[in-house]
Amino acid sequence: MRTAHWSTIAVGLVGCCLLQAAWVRGEPIDSPALSVSAELETAPQVPSAEEIADRRNNWSDLWRPVARQSPEAINPWTGLYFGTSIVFAKPHLKESFQANILQPATGTMTLVPFSSDYRAAPRAWLGFGGPNGFGVQTRYWEYNQGFNPFDFVTSATALPGAQAVTVVLPAAILSTIPGDVLSVRSGIEMRSLDLEGTVRHELQGSQLLISGGLRYAMIRQDYEARVISGVFPSSLTWDRKLEGVGPIIGAQLRRPIGRSSLALVGGGRAGLIFASKDIHRTAVNALPAPPSNPVVNFDNADELLMNLEMELGMEWSRRLSFGDIFLRGTYEGQLWSDSGGSALGYLGVEGFGVSVGFSR
Repeated sequence: MRTAHWSTIAVGLVGCCLLQAAWVRGEPIDSPALSVSAELETAPQVPSAEEIADRRNNWSDLWRPVARQSPEAINPWTGLYFGTSIVFAKPHLKESFQANILQPATGTMTLVPFSSDYRAAPRAWLGFGGPNGFGVQTRYWEYNQGFNPFDFVTSATALPGAQAVTVVLPAAILSTIPGDVLSVRSGIEMRSLDLEGTVRHELQGSQLLISGGLRYAMIRQDYEARVISGVFPSSLTWDRKLEGVGPIIGAQLRRPIGRSSLALVGGGRAGLIFASKDIHRTAVNALPAPPSNPVVNFDNADELLMNLEMELGMEWSRRLSFGDIFLRGTYEGQLWSDSGGSALGYLGVEGFGVSVGFSR
């Protein structure tokens, strides 16, 4: 048994040596199993058409960057483009105040301005730029927030009040009983919708988009001041709505920074809004007592507004298999004439924007 065992091992070793020698010399090997194994090792693995289609449809492939492009080759205003942004905005009212505090001992009156924080305001845009440089686009922006509330407790040395001027007709309330509370609530709502034609230009390594068209705008403000008292309550409410359409022009500029994926961006817009104005004011137990005009209505009055906008910021862009993606950070501001408080001063809005956009 031992001899047969070693004989079997010897025969196996001789067979392996012969096969190896034949392999080195390139001679054919008659073993079917070895032939199939050699073919699998040497034949190229070509994917089928179905496998290729599956790979192309893989969602992860959509976000894979393609061959690196020069910054000038990426243009956010070619083909179909769209995007959205959040602007953390804050309104500014020129020479407007929401309350006043009278110190009867000295006759000093302190005016309390409107107060607001940076709050989110959405914006969206959609456009198309043709191969000849001409295109169309639409933009929408909205701000709808309240000012910070104001509450003041009346004392013997500080008498809070509120006042409003409607056209040329003033009205005021005053809290004179210690312990009573003056409470003020107010807010502002703004909307704009632009429909424009565009022209795209290449300008010494920069990309310029000039636009012009029509803007719809609406601005609404509401104001309510109340003296909460068990003896002599009073109130003053006021609201105004401006709504209209007018021409607008604008320009946007994009300047790539070297060969990087970054670019400087900026833009400006100017427009006129031919608006209709509605104003309503109601005063209860106002000064002088009784008030000569407790209720004032002024509807469908013509008004002309001027609007200016500016923005500056930086952009990061990347070309992907499904199109170009853009991320932007901007600082921007708006100016509206005759849209502030009840005295018809200027209204300004400034804030910081974060945007994401696509073009294809």
